[in-house]
Amino acid sequence: MTRYLHLIINSRHSWNSFVFVQDQGKQKLHFWRVMFWPPPFVPSKVLFSDASLTGCGAFVQGSSLFSHRNWSMEESQKSSTWRELAAIKFALAAFEAHLSGLRVRCNTDNHNNDIEFMETSEKMRVPDGI
Repeated sequence: MTRYLHLIINSRHSWNSFVFVQDQGKQKLHFWRVMFWPPPFVPSKVLFSDASLTGCGAFVQGSSLFSHRNWSMEESQKSSTWRELAAIKFALAAFEAHLSGLRVRCNTDNHNNDIEFMETSEKMRVPDGI
């Protein structure tokens, strides 16, 4: 909150008093409303995944859902970023029936690949080539 809004709040006579917000205060309130609306992303489910040289695994927090698989020889030769994204794609496909229509946050140990999926009627998509 800004100094000006603090001055307005501190000018009240009591906790139950009404305050008059002048134009400058309204401008500040409008700024904060625009900056934080819609509210920050709040996921319905959180997916954790990890990939190694030999395979990948994933689970959905707060559930018994988990998946894992081994990489083919060709897949194991790909970059770690590719393997992390492929792990997310594999997990989303494995859990599609449980995650469809929900807000999902995908966490990995490679923060370049942390992804947030909003509610959508479209299929969840990961970049082509994965």
